[in-house]
Amino acid sequence: MKSKKFSQLFILFATIIALVACGNDANETENSNDEGNADSKEYKSEINIAITAQPPTLDPAVTVSQVALDIASNIFETLYTLDENYEPVPMLAESVDISDDGKTYTFKLREGVKFHNGEEMTSEDVAASMNYWAITSSRAKSLLTNAEFTAEDPTTVVLKLEKATSDVLIILATKAQFPAIMPAELIETAGAEGVDEYIGTGPFKFEEWKQDQYVHLVKNDDYQALETEASGLSGKKEVFVEDAYFHFVTDHSTRIAGIQTGQYDIADSIPLENYEQLNRSDYVEVHDYDSGALTAFYNTNEGLLADEEIRKAITTGLNMEEILLASFADEELYSLHPGYMNPSQEQWATDAGEDI
Repeated sequence: MKSKKFSQLFILFATIIALVACGNDANETENSNDEGNADSKEYKSEINIAITAQPPTLDPAVTVSQVALDIASNIFETLYTLDENYEPVPMLAESVDISDDGKTYTFKLREGVKFHNGEEMTSEDVAASMNYWAITSSRAKSLLTNAEFTAEDPTTVVLKLEKATSDVLIILATKAQFPAIMPAELIETAGAEGVDEYIGTGPFKFEEWKQDQYVHLVKNDDYQALETEASGLSGKKEVFVEDAYFHFVTDHSTRIAGIQTGQYDIADSIPLENYEQLNRSDYVEVHDYDSGALTAFYNTNEGLLADEEIRKAITTGLNMEEILLASFADEELYSLHPGYMNPSQEQWATDAGEDI
């Protein structure tokens, strides 16, 4: 993965999440069963998560806020989602049939799926949700211009496109401004700032939004989970807590202190400089994941760097390891790659140019 010769500089850097470790007595106690074994464990009934900001809304169609989408993903579900290999797979849809010309997608829906209000999901709800997303989301308007969804029968929804495109299912499955399925009557009341109620089919239900403090979700006891193996965002989902609180904690030091004392069970977006400090703790588990790319660009329009050979010479002379260690301080927090896409994105990542 790492090399000192690159035609371009691509740095994949990590976002850090800290979790209170399972061994922390504040989060778990051991109980002996009737035979005297101490193997069973009793866990907290609620989880407290420190996030970096208060979301502007929880309506995925009208926001690009990552904290909003992270919370909303627990409430709402989509027709298709992504598995661990970034492949689009069915979620609320059961299957899809694609016409030979690639302009018509016919989705068969799962039956018996209920919204948080107890009403069963129908094709009318799905068509209304998808059309709302298609005309509201800037991403949808750009990638699927003038897409139209219709309810063909109670369990069938048809998508009509102006022109064929190869990545329709990936667009529907990706979590950026994702097309949340919600009741049709809820969409009818949506204003410019989105819907004013958050009712989906997901494993958690919206309970309360206390301004400037937290969003509170509760377990959906009637959740209809898939029985397929969990993979990425797909497959079977299980809920092990009754309540989930997403606390708005903008200050880094407050999130760090909260995770150390056990006030928060999870703290998001920990600064890189605190990685080693938290990683040494016996009561905190630190997880990092690839979250972005840091790329060096040359001005190729004019001057010395308009010459490609000059650019190659400069790039060859750069000591990538020294640059990265100076920037990130720990080799666990970055990786080098010759391509632009995340290496775990199997459909798009490439090693082309690695030996240049």
